[in-house]
Amino acid sequence: MNFMKKSIFLLSVFMILTCIISTESYAKSKNFKSYQGNWSYKSKVGKYGHLGLMLNIKFKNNNTASIEVTSDYFLPLDDTKKNFENGVGKMRSALVETQLIFNQNGVATKKYKDEYSNGILTVQLKGNKMLLKWKDIEYISEYSIPEGDYILTKVK
Repeated sequence: MNFMKKSIFLLSVFMILTCIISTESYAKSKNFKSYQGNWSYKSKVGKYGHLGLMLNIKFKNNNTASIEVTSDYFLPLDDTKKNFENGVGKMRSALVETQLIFNQNGVATKKYKDEYSNGILTVQLKGNKMLLKWKDIEYISEYSIPEGDYILTKVK
């Protein structure tokens, strides 16, 4: 009889611990699908130039997504208003398309290489923002996403 009470007690403790552990891991997983859609970043370069990033993200399941990142950069010759209005200057665009797997904290990192880019892309889902970081492993061409940290906001 004593053995039976100990067995039931141990089984009960095991079941309670299992419930606690599974509840904690469930609470930690986020619903990343709310980040699906278009995100953007814009900044001035010099007096009349600009840099813009667009990111489109589509989730296949809760933590795997396909993304497309484009960057557009324009710097008017001599950074003058006249050259800005006439579109005279340096214009560069870049495109990165890949799949990302996000961890429980909403961070995904991937090495990416094509004929124009060779770097590490990091995307972090954070609150109502998305943080994007591009770090060159090797500079291949000026038709790559400019190296840096960017805070993107959702396009409405």
